[in-house]
Amino acid sequence: MGATLPILVSYLVRRSGRIAHSVGLLYYVNTLGALILANIVGAALLPLLTQFAGTGIGLIVIVIVMTGIYLIARQWGALLPFLSHFGIAADDRAGMQTALLYSANIAGCATGAVVTGFVLTNYLGLQQISILLLVIGTLCSLILIHRSSTVAGARARAVATAVAVLAAGTVIAPPLSRHLFENLQSRTIFDHAFAHVVENRSGVITVDTDGTVYGNGMYDGRFNTSLKSDRNGIVRPFALSQFHPAPRDVLMIGLASGSWAQVIANNPSVQSLTVVEINPGYTQLIAEQPEVQSVLRNPKVTIIEDDGRRWLNRHAGWQFDAIVSNTTWNFRANATNLLSTEFLQLVGQHLNPGGIVFYNTTSSRRVEKTACVAFPYAARFSNHMVASNAPLDWNYERWRKVLEAYTIDGKPEFNLNDKADRDFLDAMMKEYRLDGDMVEQCPVLLSRTQDKAVVTDDNMGTEWRYYLNLE
Repeated sequence: MGATLPILVSYLVRRSGRIAHSVGLLYYVNTLGALILANIVGAALLPLLTQFAGTGIGLIVIVIVMTGIYLIARQWGALLPFLSHFGIAADDRAGMQTALLYSANIAGCATGAVVTGFVLTNYLGLQQISILLLVIGTLCSLILIHRSSTVAGARARAVATAVAVLAAGTVIAPPLSRHLFENLQSRTIFDHAFAHVVENRSGVITVDTDGTVYGNGMYDGRFNTSLKSDRNGIVRPFALSQFHPAPRDVLMIGLASGSWAQVIANNPSVQSLTVVEINPGYTQLIAEQPEVQSVLRNPKVTIIEDDGRRWLNRHAGWQFDAIVSNTTWNFRANATNLLSTEFLQLVGQHLNPGGIVFYNTTSSRRVEKTACVAFPYAARFSNHMVASNAPLDWNYERWRKVLEAYTIDGKPEFNLNDKADRDFLDAMMKEYRLDGDMVEQCPVLLSRTQDKAVVTDDNMGTEWRYYLNLE
């Protein structure tokens, strides 16, 4: 039905006289105006988002985004009838020409989505892609202006308008969009820029000036490997030797800031650390951070770009003494893929005898319960669950000896001649004792969570129940 009107108008233009010419001219003016308007909306969208996102008025931001997307899609939709008007002759080949045009349109839509989503986003940022689309849109407008039969004055005005839009979009819009991610991520206008922004097809990684890392707008850790100035819960990877006597081969799902990888790779018992990370942008950030950059050169460490669950499914023969995952927040989209009983069963198949899985629950009671159900032996350590198919080997003496021997980049973590360091270790052993608040055995945990359902692949409630205070 969408092709009927343009083909009919095209036929009338070719077969009729002055009336048809007037109809065609009116159709041209409306369509060309629609294309130029689409370019204007496209150029203004990011600056508007930047300026309004930080106001805290979420509804306004949503309306702006949705209206902009709608207008762009609606106005660019006028291009196909315009091409039909100029490109399809009203003869016995009209049907085939229409079919070819529509086929090209479908192929172009599919190719554009794939090229933009899987290729361009790995090389260009959001602002650069916006400018590229503006340039392409302006070129399309200029080509259609040239192909049209409008009067010279109207043509000149159309060219001037198209060029003005291009100039505004490439010169004025970028400065107004400079703090786009800062404002989208915060509830107020940011008074400073992020230290780093990495954009690729896996998402957007930002680093604040204090070293806080955000993955797609959500807290994702900090650059810190010092146990004595623990700002990121780094005690958890340091605790690996508390649960396992000799974790020689370790798998870590997720790299993020690289702080965890740096600590685990420098554990005296660890001989190999395999890291599976879906977003290669983190390695770019790590390479620029002195505290963690050596992990990229550590011969013990192998970093693989892949989805963690997919990698485990494809490497059935790989076994590890410990599988560690500092999992993202339990309520985020797709988090269930790393929290469900099915995933934990898959992980269990990759454990050596006596091996452990150690992963973040982000304090979700359902996630904590799921570990106790999926494994015969498990316990909560801080906000992590440690689980195994064999009894857990809690050994505080061994853990302390490992901590006393810890060095990262050749620098000892503790000076045993310093009373403050010895007192620090004494206090930590007491804080994480088995009968303390930071450790909880499964019998107590199951009693506390008896009204909670476990997390499964087909029961992903943890991804939304958090907001209803049901976690």
